Amino acid sequence: MILSKLKGTRSLFVILVVCLSLAAFLWHFTSKPDFPVENGDNQVVLAALGDSGTGTEAQYKVASSLKKICDDRNCNGVFLLGDVIYDKGVSSVDDPQFNTKFEIPYKEIESPFYIVLGNHDRLGCVECYIGYDSESPKWEFPGYFYKQSFGGLVDVFVLDTENFSQDQIDWLEQEVNESTSFWRIAAGHHPIYTNSGQYAEAYPEKKELLKASICNNFDLYLAGHSHGLESLGQECGVEYLVSGGGGADLYEILPNQSPFSAKSHGFLLIEATTNTLTYSFFNQEGKLLYSHQIQR
Repeated sequence: MILSKLKGTRSLFVILVVCLSLAAFLWHFTSKPDFPVENGDNQVVLAALGDSGTGTEAQYKVASSLKKICDDRNCNGVFLLGDVIYDKGVSSVDDPQFNTKFEIPYKEIESPFYIVLGNHDRLGCVECYIGYDSESPKWEFPGYFYKQSFGGLVDVFVLDTENFSQDQIDWLEQEVNESTSFWRIAAGHHPIYTNSGQYAEAYPEKKELLKASICNNFDLYLAGHSHGLESLGQECGVEYLVSGGGGADLYEILPNQSPFSAKSHGFLLIEATTNTLTYSFFNQEGKLLYSHQIQR
């Protein structure tokens, strides 16, 4: 009788252990991953600027202000939103323009730089951009399109918008479906919306193709190509931002009702926590021009 009770107790204990183990297993794989402490407070800080690679005084001014902000905010990374090297990209991995239009202007900024291809970059040796990844500790470009994760807090999906192929669209859909980050950001060269006189009505088919993949899948879409700074507001659940003031000559901005636009050199700063996503535009002097916060 006693032995029978002991066997029954042992069976209940085994069942309890199995149930607890199963519960722990399910919790581990369905909950959001813990985000490692960064910047002292579960925070990721990113900068973004496009149309930078001129080697001119304007590029150096923007770089100097970016250094000060990143020193103060502890930037985890900088995204160059295309046209990294004007006017026709590079001719080889040893092209001196890598030095004069990238390494020297940003030599004081310790953060890694994540590269986005622009239309001017594609006029030269595109594969050299990948080759240079192994030549420079600062230059990060593993492929024409790729995902860069910052803990479990932010996933940035870098797109090749000059050649937005079906392979890339399929890749993006799969990666978005698998992403468990708190915030998702897409970064390309071509804007979907802009008030630039150059591109407000340009390449409508490309814009529609990009929008179909971006809508309802991201919190932010970052672009350059339009030489200025813009916050275009929200459409289909996405905030559209243009940060094309990295150093190239500026474009006129058409009269508009967007939240923010400026014919100005400068850059974009993004600060993410588990509860908020804040983006701010700074000019080439490091002056704050506009800021907006998304809460979750």
